[in-house]
Amino acid sequence: MDKIFYPAEEKHQKYYLKRHPDAVGKLLGLYSSISDMDRSTLAARLNGLAKGYTNRSGIVEEVKRWPLPERERERIIGRVKEIRW
Repeated sequence: MDKIFYPAEEKHQKYYLKRHPDAVGKLLGLYSSISDMDRSTLAARLNGLAKGYTNRSGIVEEVKRWPLPERERERIIGRVKEIRW
């Protein structure tokens, strides 16, 4: 039996993250749209933080290992640290 995956409706994407307007505002400075943000690994991690599954320092440490140019990593980490929860 084939299993078919259906993504949740947009209003359900990153539900816990979107309950924090400051976080969404800061992320929109990194992404061109809500849809791009919703598809990002960073938004997934921050959604987990908003739900209580992780902490900010864990996310920062993970971002430091992402295969990105140093300047981009620092930009992302700066935004994460600026978020007011």
